[in-house]
Amino acid sequence: MPRLPLDPRHGTHEPTTSVPARAPGSVRRTTTVDMLRPSGVDAELVLVGRGRDLATEHDGAPRVLATAEVEAVIDYVDAQRVTQISSTPVISDLDQLVGRSASTGFRAAIDAAVAGHDVVGHLVYQLLDDLPVATLISGYAPQHARAQSGTWADEQKRKPMQKTAPAGLAMLQQADLCAGWKAGGTIMQGFAENNPPVVTGPDAPSLDGGDDPLAWHELPGPLPVQGMRRRRFSTRLRHRSKKRSARSRPRSMAPPMSASASRLSSRLASMRLRASAICRSAWPKHT
Repeated sequence: MPRLPLDPRHGTHEPTTSVPARAPGSVRRTTTVDMLRPSGVDAELVLVGRGRDLATEHDGAPRVLATAEVEAVIDYVDAQRVTQISSTPVISDLDQLVGRSASTGFRAAIDAAVAGHDVVGHLVYQLLDDLPVATLISGYAPQHARAQSGTWADEQKRKPMQKTAPAGLAMLQQADLCAGWKAGGTIMQGFAENNPPVVTGPDAPSLDGGDDPLAWHELPGPLPVQGMRRRRFSTRLRHRSKKRSARSRPRSMAPPMSASASRLSSRLASMRLRASAICRSAWPKHT
């Protein structure tokens, strides 16, 4: 099939081509969730999450702190129900999530399933927490396929996308669901004109190149047709402890302004790095 042309409406027209360098004295968390439909766009959805926590010491030496994987199979057309789920490291009670919708209420169900396992805040927990978002945005793949084939306008051919909506969510395409779906905005206007909510930008460039092979965790390779990949990273700065002379200042004195400013600067730098964390949902790969 021919590639959809660049959409003249708002969309990602200048995608990021690099990531910030790893800072000495920092910890970088990188995660990806692949959204795959190996049996076709109207069949099951397979979500594969991977992640790594990597410390960069003050001398620049790297050290892997943790790795994790999560895999879930979703019956997307039937209320987005989870049919299989597993994780590494293993969480024995994840089978409680089987049969539940991976959409509304799923994060509360995750919290109930992992209670007592001491994983909240850990890498595997973030991957689990990302599953509802990945399920939601994975809907762009069948929408993209129908836009490519020109069958979007045929309501009967659109129906297999979701035979049964998740409980409490009759339609995912709700106005004001998020900024991209703002009432009166580009996507909602497209719905009114019976156009698919696919605002096509350029191919997402690779973020794996550059001079740092450890910028990201290891990925399995190119996505298959109609696959999507969501990438995220965040960085937290660590501070090196310093011994202070006993006569450097009276104990009752407030810390020097320069030290306070330094700590504030480090916090702000960390906030900026977190704020600039890449959260890319690559367009479905086309044939």
